[in-house]
Amino acid sequence: CARELARRGASVTVADIDDVAAKSLAQEIDGNAWAVDLLDVQALEELQLQTDILVNNAGVQSINEIAEFPPERFRMMMALMVEAPFLLVRAALPHMYRSEFGRIINVSSMGGRFAGPFGGWYHASKFALEGLSDSLRSEVAPFGIDVVVIEPGGIATEWADIAADHLEETSGSGPYADQAAAVAQTLRRSGDRDDRGARRRLSLDRHGADLRERGRRRPRARVRRPAARRAGLAGRRRRLTGAGRASLTPDGHTHPQ
Repeated sequence: CARELARRGASVTVADIDDVAAKSLAQEIDGNAWAVDLLDVQALEELQLQTDILVNNAGVQSINEIAEFPPERFRMMMALMVEAPFLLVRAALPHMYRSEFGRIINVSSMGGRFAGPFGGWYHASKFALEGLSDSLRSEVAPFGIDVVVIEPGGIATEWADIAADHLEETSGSGPYADQAAAVAQTLRRSGDRDDRGARRRLSLDRHGADLRERGRRRPRARVRRPAARRAGLAGRRRRLTGAGRASLTPDGHTHPQ
């Protein structure tokens, strides 16, 4: 996303808690770096952003049964994946109102449309982000501001194996043993870079198939168009052809200017 925005002429600020990573990417795209801890929500309350495009993409994931999930980690995930995007949007809107233009891109997940076992806190955060986005979209549309929700599926990274190992350690025995084994197998398949079919599917087991079917049947009040059309990345406005400022919240974040 950062590279594509820069390629299309936007001035991009990459924000991350990892200052080295942010600077490395910013240098690559001739942008700016901002080291920020999005869990410091009190600091974000006073933030003012001068940005035309805001991408909220920060997130973490844990795989665990709810009975064993630490409450403090639940609160941390909600702060990072719901409260921080809310505060960043709040900081960006005054400038967007004045400009009568803006794009807010919230990266959700297929997990914001249906839920599976061992990830209730993750699904809760994504459902909340999508509800916030849907409400915000109708609120800001009259001012030339659009809100885009992106819902990626499974992605082939080493995280899948790490999550599967952790799930087997925490829930691989006792009443959840069979269910945990099935989910761990699905996670490993989704992270297999050599399995092209697995990379196109979120789940290969019957639990995932059931959940997808239920997700399709459940009526949802959605306003959705293809994200590529709506994000304004094709340079329909002059701000994306040289005068634009884009801020990313990672694993992108945002930049006060």
